[in-house]
Order: sequence, then structure tokens, then C-alpha cells
Amino acid sequence: MPNKFVQKSYRYKNYDYSKSGGYFITVCTKDKRHILSSISIDPVTCPNPRIDAQKVDEKNHTQITIVNDRFVYPNLHLTNIGKIVEDTFIEILNFQKNIEICSYVIMPNHVHLIILIHDSWDPNGNFIGATTTVSNIIRFLKNKVTKKCGAQIWQKRFYDHILRDENDFCNHSIYIQNNPVNWINDEYFSMIGGIS
Repeated sequence: MPNKFVQKSYRYKNYDYSKSGGYFITVCTKDKRHILSSISIDPVTCPNPRIDAQKVDEKNHTQITIVNDRFVYPNLHLTNIGKIVEDTFIEILNFQKNIEICSYVIMPNHVHLIILIHDSWDPNGNFIGATTTVSNIIRFLKNKVTKKCGAQIWQKRFYDHILRDENDFCNHSIYIQNNPVNWINDEYFSMIGGIS
């Protein structure tokens, strides 16, 4: 009888996740709670905001908000937990010297980031290869943030996408940059909220 509790793996079969390369990662909060940040229009830069239109930019596939006859880029405000996550990104860079975080965004209930893992050489110039894996990096992130918060805030799994080429890298970088603009259309937008 098959085990109905076996969870589907979202990892690519036969792919070596310890290889150097680029990875687009998404990590969600437990129960999709909105505890990492909030998104708003700044009343200082936009007094008496009136949403005139929400148009779709076909070129970049983003929704543009027009307020008081001009485009407004929303402000992203990190909560204390969000600040802990951001500080932990710096620790990740110190965790392994061959890791690079190219871009990231801390949304209310999820985090997107692009990680590059570079090959390493020993002091004698001998090739070592990558010295960590995507799983180790995300485990480090989750464990550090959980310890600092004193509570489990993360979903068990994470989503990864192997960046195939420069075009794939650029598309995912733009996606990260535009994530606050597209928050109202995000699949996680209507999920249960949480503390700020």
C-alpha cells in the first residue's frame, strides 16, 4: 500500500545542489503570516493619496499604481523580525566566503533572494569546488532567525529555481525588484495577517 503521507519533492532530480551557480530562492513564513514587513504609500511624498488607476506594464508584466496623476512606488517597512532576517543575510555572507546574495526582498510573509555559489580553491591553488549547498544556506538562515526570535516563524520547505543563464538571472532580479509593486496581485496577499 503506498504511503499517502510522502510529500512531493520540488527539487530537480539528479541535480547537484552543491555545484556553483545561481539560485532564486523563496522562503515563506509559517501559515503565511504577515510578520516580516508591511507595504504602504508614503503620505509625506504623496499627500491625500487618491488611486487614479492601476495599469499593467506589458513590457515588465507589473502592475503600476497611479496616485494623484503620477506613478508611486510603494514603501516597504521591515518589522523587527524582518530586520532580524536582513541582518542574518549579512551573517550568511560571513558563513561562507564563496556565497554572494545579489538581490533580495523581504515581503510581509515571504522572502525572495538570489544566491550565487562560487567555486573555491585551497591556498595552494587546487580546485575545491563549492563548499556549501543551497540547503545548508537556507537551514542556516532559518535556524539563526528562529533562535533570535525565540519562535518558529518559517514554513518547513522552501522553493528554489536554478538560474539557467544571464537572461534568467535578469528576469528574476527584475521580479524581486518589482515584488512590492505587485504585492496586491501576489498569491500570498490575501493570506492571514499577523503581528507587525
